[in-house]
Amino acid sequence: MQERQLEAPDLRHIPPLKRRRLSPLARAVFHTLNYCDPDAELPLVFSSAMGEINRTHGLLHQLAVAGDISPAAFSLSVHNAIAGLWSVQRNNTRPMQALAPRARSPVPALLEAIGQLHEGCDSVALVFAEEDYPDFYAPWLESPAGPSALALCLGSGERDAVARLRLQFAGGDSAPDSGGNAGALDRLLAGEPAVRIDEGGCSWMLEHVA
Repeated sequence: MQERQLEAPDLRHIPPLKRRRLSPLARAVFHTLNYCDPDAELPLVFSSAMGEINRTHGLLHQLAVAGDISPAAFSLSVHNAIAGLWSVQRNNTRPMQALAPRARSPVPALLEAIGQLHEGCDSVALVFAEEDYPDFYAPWLESPAGPSALALCLGSGERDAVARLRLQFAGGDSAPDSGGNAGALDRLLAGEPAVRIDEGGCSWMLEHVA
């Protein structure tokens, strides 16, 4: 796994006019996906608990103050906006899903990708993304430090595989653990042999396979 903390994402592959439409979160996603899927047109699963929450919160404030909002701004705030922009930029007509998992769990996106592999796809790109939340949410939600993205390429074969993973159901009596779930994949790819993911009412074990 390659982990980079950047002052600014490298978006030289994006034309300037299209680059201007990208939020900080979208820029992190595009930078990361370009490493995961530089040439192929892969199906994409986009997973984010809150998506473009700063755009959305700004639109809600504008609606409360002015009574109307820009349709163009709204179109960039919806949960699948980043996946749609990536599809347009890459002229990629493969299936793309945008998921909002409970408790920032990576499991729904992994299950969706596994399902696509079983349906015959050779590879599926996954991107997990989150940005820092507006201060309004501080009493209820722990905010990420800033825009971040993790991209994975899942395949059904073992050629050029960096790691082999196993996902197993681990019970249903745990409380949701957003903080632990948010870093579960980072810890696993950094070398932990297994991580537990607690969604609340459903738990999973994700582990390396020798």
